[in-house]
Amino acid sequence: MGGNVRYAAFARLSDGLTLASFKGKGATNAVTETAHKVLRSGNLKPNGQLTVTVDRTIGTLHLAAGDGDVLAVITAPDYPRRSAFKLLDEIREMVRAGCRAEDVGAATREGELQSAVPTLASTCRRYEDLGEVDKLTAVSLQVEEVKATMADESVYSHKIPNKFYSLVGGFARGNTPGFHAADGSGYVFLADCLLAMDKTNAIAASRLAKPFTEWRLYDAPRQALMKGEIDRILKAEPSPNMFEIMTKSLA
Repeated sequence: MGGNVRYAAFARLSDGLTLASFKGKGATNAVTETAHKVLRSGNLKPNGQLTVTVDRTIGTLHLAAGDGDVLAVITAPDYPRRSAFKLLDEIREMVRAGCRAEDVGAATREGELQSAVPTLASTCRRYEDLGEVDKLTAVSLQVEEVKATMADESVYSHKIPNKFYSLVGGFARGNTPGFHAADGSGYVFLADCLLAMDKTNAIAASRLAKPFTEWRLYDAPRQALMKGEIDRILKAEPSPNMFEIMTKSLA
């Protein structure tokens, strides 16, 4: 069975010469040949993007072209498009840091710039685990973007606690600017998530309540906002576990 991230390539746009690549689980000859065929087609436009599912066996091809190069990744068919393009964005940063336009233009053989993107393989492997991808996404998004991610059924399901821990927990624990936004939107968001999850999985909800118990660590305005959300949770008549955590935090 193929993996989530099956193949990735950094190629020259003009002729599709593959300058660096990664082969993951499921990188069959058919997978790599499909990528090379598209890269060499001559139909790719500068700064364009494309996503197309070939079939269940090969997977979905995602492309992001620059001025003179193109990045490609083939993923499992049901792999979230948002996550695939986040991976392509990370590869783009590697290329910018390690390669000059002159290097791309002067290359004469496949794999010539592999050493210029030394973390290509490790980055692709990180994106293989969707749970880790959720965390990576959560720590870089703002509240409205996290909400949009949660609304995407291909990425998030409230019925899977690990998804809740990774996405909501990643935001609350890892995204300090987003969670502690001065307007309190991060606190309102977490409280809403806790109240919703508390109705169906009180244990999962209580595991993510800790950020509110640390309200004393912050400045006076944020303390007031966090306590306001704690009061809101208590007034909603939460589960015994949640009630105990919130009341003890105010003691």
